[in-house]
Amino acid sequence: ELDDRACRSGGSKSRGRGRKNNPSPPPDSDLERVFVWDLDETIIVFHSLLTGSYAQKYGKDPPMAVT
Repeated sequence: ELDDRACRSGGSKSRGRGRKNNPSPPPDSDLERVFVWDLDETIIVFHSLLTGSYAQKYGKDPPMAVT
C-alpha cells in the first residue's frame, strides 16, 4: 500500500504542470493559414545587407558580404 501511494503521488506531481495543449490543428485539416509579414522591416534588412552597411557596422568585409 505504501509503494502504491508513492507511485501515485510521484506521477501526479509532474503531470500537467503549466502545460497547455497544442492549439494547432492537425496538418491534414482544411484550415487556411494567413501569415502577416511586416514588409517595412524586411526592406530595411535587405537594404542594409545590399549596401554593406550591416557588414560595416559589425566589422565584416563589405565587398565579401555583398557578393
